[in-house]
Amino acid sequence: MALPPVVATLIADTKEYMAKMDAAQVKMGALGEEANKTSSKFSSFANKASTAVIGAGLAVAGVSIKMATDFQAATTVLVTGAGESQKNLAMIRQGILDMAGVVGQTPKQLAAGLYMIESAGYHGAAGLKVLKAAAEGAAVGNAQMSTVAAALTTVMHDYNIPVSQANQTTSALIETVASGKTHLEDLGASLGKVIPTASLLHVSLAQVGAAMAVQTNAGMSARLAAMHLNATMLALVAPNKLAAATMEAFGLSAQKLKDTMSNPKEGLNVALQDIVNAVGKKFPVGSAAYVEAIKAMVGGTVGFQTLAALTGTHAKEFATDVTNIGNAANKTTKDVQGWALVQKDLGQQLKQISGSGSALAIQLGDLILPTASKIAGWVSSFASELNKNKVLRDVFGVGAATAFALALGVKLKKAFDAVKGLFGSSVLAANTTSTAANTAALEANTLALGGKNVPLPNTPLKTGLNLVKTAAKFVPATAVAIAATALLQYAGSQGPTYAQQTTAQRLQGRSPMPTGAAKKTTTVKVKVTK
Repeated sequence: MALPPVVATLIADTKEYMAKMDAAQVKMGALGEEANKTSSKFSSFANKASTAVIGAGLAVAGVSIKMATDFQAATTVLVTGAGESQKNLAMIRQGILDMAGVVGQTPKQLAAGLYMIESAGYHGAAGLKVLKAAAEGAAVGNAQMSTVAAALTTVMHDYNIPVSQANQTTSALIETVASGKTHLEDLGASLGKVIPTASLLHVSLAQVGAAMAVQTNAGMSARLAAMHLNATMLALVAPNKLAAATMEAFGLSAQKLKDTMSNPKEGLNVALQDIVNAVGKKFPVGSAAYVEAIKAMVGGTVGFQTLAALTGTHAKEFATDVTNIGNAANKTTKDVQGWALVQKDLGQQLKQISGSGSALAIQLGDLILPTASKIAGWVSSFASELNKNKVLRDVFGVGAATAFALALGVKLKKAFDAVKGLFGSSVLAANTTSTAANTAALEANTLALGGKNVPLPNTPLKTGLNLVKTAAKFVPATAVAIAATALLQYAGSQGPTYAQQTTAQRLQGRSPMPTGAAKKTTTVKVKVTK
């Protein structure tokens, strides 16, 4: 019999509705699974991210403590080895940290430079001012901080230049490098070989710098230029008998030459030119007699080489360099010459960032150091007491051995867990059922009609459960769970033989219960020791 159209349509619509609902349910299920996967991935990512952040934090803390302790040691030696006052130490440390990012030097490099400055007698705020000039000079001349600091303080100390002129003095050294064929690093390392003599004879820094610049342009190293210049000046003011007699023969004297060298309006270049002019009046320039007379007056070959490099065609260059270096030394500036230009370089900007970062890390380390110092003190005291007390030392030794054994046990368990993972889904199923096996593990019960626990007879099930109990004492819980699960499955597979006997029937080995008797579930308890 055909259904009415309305009913047929309703049934059709209902079927279509149910079909679409089923499809929607499938899609929702898939969406739920995808959401679960996404949530799991996000959770994993969050865990990894938090671990990474914690690890990075610990690494930063460790590096900061190391940098802070190194900086602490580098500045403490300013008191113990360079004459700085202990009361100024906090101010000195803060001054270095503030300066690091400005000049593009690390606090450790600045501390090394300040050691040379403090050793030369510049302490406190004066030392920091000289340090800033040296740091800017090192950046401009691309030289080592400590080398520039040593050279600057040598010049300032020997010429008795005030701290207020530290920038100008550094600028004079930079101009010397610009005028000659050398580097600030080499110049700074060489100045000590000539500056003490020059300052004693009142030969200006501009004269010394110009002479070294011209000599290096002639192919001489900064070191040899300084040594030759030093020897030549000494020969002129302290001549031997032959030199003194030769000078007198040409209308000159050591005192006259010394006065010319020390005169600010004349200088070394004029004194050397006086010698050339005097000898040139009697002998042709370059002749044997000319060379012999000059060698006799300036102390031999070294003096002659120096005079030849600084006079003749090089005389004008010498005079120009004296002027330029003198201007740099006398010009009042806020910063060292060339500093404004260097600051525009990317390399210098990166150094400044590095300096700021190092200072920040040290300040962070300073916050942690008090706590770390207390811990270190406690550990040191404990170690000292441990060495003195034999009983405590033995107890600690036993404890250490025990800790090692526990750690080894943990490692072995992790190794077992790794091997367990190879069994895939079977082990996962065993882990799922292990809870049931563990909660059911104290005694072996069977159907226990009436709800009483009764010992099992000597059957394969009892034997298996006893083995599981014994194994639980020595093997991991997962393995025990697998065995217990297998026994439960075995018990369930025996049907009426074990699953439906009364207590009395099972103990006497009689037939199973009549059909329709109440069924009880099998409970097996195995005590598991992890």
